Amino acid sequence: MKIEDAEQLIRTLSETRSVEVKRWFNPTEPKGKAKLVKGLQALFNFDGGFFVVGFDDKTMQPDLEGAPADVAATFHADIIQDIVSRHSSEPFDVEVVYPRMNDQEYVVISVPSGIVSPVAVKKAIDNGSGHSLVEVDAIYFRTLRANNRVSSARIPHSDLPELVRLCFENREADIGRFLRRHLSGLTPAMFLSMADELGGWQSGLPSVDDDLQSFMSEGEIRFFNQVQERGIKLPPHGVFEVALNMIGKCTSGKLNQEFLRLLDTSNPTLTGWPIWLDSSGFQDEHSRPYVLDGGWEALVLSLENDWGGKHLDFMRKEPSGRFYLRRALQDDLSSSDRAPEPLTTLDFGLVVLRVAETIAVGRSFAQAMSCDPEVTTLEFAFRWTGLKGRTLSSWANPERFLSGHSTARQDMVTVRVSVPLISAPETITDQTHTVVNQLFNVFDGFDLSRAIVEDFVDRLLERRL
Repeated sequence: MKIEDAEQLIRTLSETRSVEVKRWFNPTEPKGKAKLVKGLQALFNFDGGFFVVGFDDKTMQPDLEGAPADVAATFHADIIQDIVSRHSSEPFDVEVVYPRMNDQEYVVISVPSGIVSPVAVKKAIDNGSGHSLVEVDAIYFRTLRANNRVSSARIPHSDLPELVRLCFENREADIGRFLRRHLSGLTPAMFLSMADELGGWQSGLPSVDDDLQSFMSEGEIRFFNQVQERGIKLPPHGVFEVALNMIGKCTSGKLNQEFLRLLDTSNPTLTGWPIWLDSSGFQDEHSRPYVLDGGWEALVLSLENDWGGKHLDFMRKEPSGRFYLRRALQDDLSSSDRAPEPLTTLDFGLVVLRVAETIAVGRSFAQAMSCDPEVTTLEFAFRWTGLKGRTLSSWANPERFLSGHSTARQDMVTVRVSVPLISAPETITDQTHTVVNQLFNVFDGFDLSRAIVEDFVDRLLERRL
């Protein structure tokens, strides 16, 4: 993804931890080289991003002082690439573009994603008087912990799990792409039979959990790519995500309009803004689905209280039986008079309804795709992000009294659940109860009774909301 102009660049500078912003500097001087090495290696180890020169990192406004007379020559791609290659243990390619605004060029260096092993400093940089600016073997990372601000710094021990996770997920994605490319024609039974004959290969393959996590990460990246390509400024919000993989014997549809219509007609539409809705008929052409990499995607954005409320959904639907949804928490975008301040609360009833609806819609999709209920299981991964500091509430359901002030100290929660397609619809209550209580437990050990979950689920399935 390229940022094509400086105006779009300004809108995206503060949106992501994957952007390093610097005032003008001389890339041929030791201090300038050190900035490039630290910043570009940190972005590479953070799975890619953008290094931007010519802006104030506090105000995110253009730095009008100190700009070189010839920006493109001073920050020529060959100069940048040479610095990267000389000082990196594993050289990586970068791309340099020069967006223009108000007759001034700026510098955007794009660092690729796909890290599978960290890059470290191969050659030190000193200031000419014996003081080391960059030390050999240092590993840099985009961290929030070095100085309580997002910055490129030597990785602290607390960020090591994140670095390992990024490498691991990219390795998983490579394995997944290989398997999908070379084994796409095999049914699960055929594959397991083949694996047994070859000595039990299946023990070394990615697990269902790993595959779902990889697919969810892929969906998140696709979402941010669309946001940046469209120059969207996102409001503060938490996120509800779900990844679904249908494991079993299903009739894989074709990547055509008929597949979309099949899903649309089979969606039970249990709420006014259903899970995995079909936006084909929306007036805003940017909200309509498009085909990309073997699936239908759509980014539906309305922050002007259209369609009965504010919405931010990103969806992916694949005929292979994989589905992804990323949705802004209603607690942060609601236009209701009762709505709380964004990022402060989480309505427990809305959580129950969203999880139950997701499972119900997934079941309906599987049935519409002629999945064999005897051998098909719906594997779900649910993830909530932006929880830290929130308090459980019942603002959207004021008839539900919630005592106490249960607050989350954890920012992200991921929960897995398997749903056999053969199971009765009534089991949605138990499956939902299992999922939501794993989430609610991080709110000071809050535990929601099954009876309350059952009441919510019954009302949802009977459309009595």
